[in-house]
Amino acid sequence: MHSNLEGLCLSYYDDIFRYSLSLCHDRELAQDITQDTFLKALKSLHQLKEPAKLKTWLFTISRNLFISKVRQTNKYNAVSTETLLTEIIDTKILSPEQQYLLKESTDYIERIIGKLTEEEQQIFHMKVWEKYSYEEIAEILGMNPNTARVKFHRLRIKLVNFIKEGERYE
Repeated sequence: MHSNLEGLCLSYYDDIFRYSLSLCHDRELAQDITQDTFLKALKSLHQLKEPAKLKTWLFTISRNLFISKVRQTNKYNAVSTETLLTEIIDTKILSPEQQYLLKESTDYIERIIGKLTEEEQQIFHMKVWEKYSYEEIAEILGMNPNTARVKFHRLRIKLVNFIKEGERYE
């Protein structure tokens, strides 16, 4: 049984690599995260209570390793986040000053996204960077697809409100 799970685990290698690549947009780092994901998974395989949820478990390990690496290296790509944020927010509803701040200040964007909860940041990254469907987000985060849809809608509103409140440099 254990070796069957190892084989099944390795059959998800390409999925986990693509997911890791979508998180970091760096092939070498994605390979490292993928390898670390499987090393960690294989060492902890005995802790997996529901083998049917193996893929979700692997995605979770990969996501957590990515978050850990981002925190360690602090190589968060704010310019990409800024561009992606403007894609999900209708900038026509913002004042010219708010639009300028949105486009010109990566610190501003980082601070706005930093105000989101960890779950909201994960949903933001999966939906905006990775272009995951609500079904995929729901599977990875262990929630209903409608819940993922509602949470993304609410975080969009939250981001707009942060911008409209006039968050400024400190």
